[in-house]
Amino acid sequence: MVMMKSFFIKVIFILLIAAGGYIFITSYRPVPEGMISVVYGNQDDAPVIVVSAGSRFVIQGVAPWLYHIETIALDKRDSFDVKMTIPSLVGLKDEYYGISIPVSVEYSIEWDKVSDYTLFRNNSLKISNIIFEDTVRFFSNQLQPYLLPFYRGPALEFRKEEIKAAVRNGLTDKLAGQGITLKRIDIYENWTYPDNERYREGLQYLAELRRIEIENAKSLSLLKNRLEGEKIQEEALYKKYREMSRIIKQNPDILKYIYIDKLTDDLKVIVSSDKSMVPLFLEEGKNKGSVSEKGEINNLR
Repeated sequence: MVMMKSFFIKVIFILLIAAGGYIFITSYRPVPEGMISVVYGNQDDAPVIVVSAGSRFVIQGVAPWLYHIETIALDKRDSFDVKMTIPSLVGLKDEYYGISIPVSVEYSIEWDKVSDYTLFRNNSLKISNIIFEDTVRFFSNQLQPYLLPFYRGPALEFRKEEIKAAVRNGLTDKLAGQGITLKRIDIYENWTYPDNERYREGLQYLAELRRIEIENAKSLSLLKNRLEGEKIQEEALYKKYREMSRIIKQNPDILKYIYIDKLTDDLKVIVSSDKSMVPLFLEEGKNKGSVSEKGEINNLR
């Protein structure tokens, strides 16, 4: 009895050690400085809790079938090109006739000021998209006076610094309200946009494309009308053949008449029954008068 009791105590002790080891291994997730860990529920992928830097344990790690954890860097850098289309050349998809501005942004996420933790999902991809969209929006607002009502590309060269400062200030204030600190924004000098000669070339190119489009539309319309006309003719021909088929089916001897009638112009043809050899008009007893002239037969009327 004493031996059984001692055995169970050893088993329980081993199980406790194993459980403690499992908890330690699965929940020990130290969060480095400049990073956070976000715990998401597996069922709805909704954020459950954010674990700040310096923490050593994330208790939800003991249940990987219920939660998953993402570790995210708070200091990030994104690089992209702001691309815009000149309104008067909007029909051209070639970037050669558009505007392109290379931009690099460094920022820091103040996670405790971010109300929507879903922004952290997929390594803060949504935050990167927000910064890109806001940057494009500020550039668009600043460039509009040079694009409408007509394009004034050369004037951009003299206003670059003013445009860059306006974008930098606007973007800084906008991101600060979303818990993002803009540390640095590099708007590089190698902007690409059409000069006057390229712009005129684009207008001519667009006019040619529109002319070709109009010609193609006309050709397509003519082809459509021709096909519809042919369809009507084919339907009429089909109805005609169908009617002929009905007449021949009701009067099978008419084929013999047509064949003999074609042999000579002086031959008079009377359609009669194969068995009786009696002309049809006598067999029916209804027709009066002489036999119809060549080419005229009552069955075809």
